[in-house]
Amino acid sequence: MLERGKIDGILSDYKDFKIATICSHSSLQIFKGARQEGVKTIGIVQKDRRKLYESFPLARPDEFIEV
Repeated sequence: MLERGKIDGILSDYKDFKIATICSHSSLQIFKGARQEGVKTIGIVQKDRRKLYESFPLARPDEFIEV
């Protein structure tokens, strides 16, 4: 496992990045963790499932890409 300082050093080189993942049960934890760390997120979701992922306020992605 990398030390927090090393991770912060690597990330300091990136100015504006977001984490994108396909919406799934596991993605809720990714979105929640990213939010806690101040990282913006993008959820890739089927159009008919978007409401499901919008119903988790602490784990909702910042943006959606509907497919």
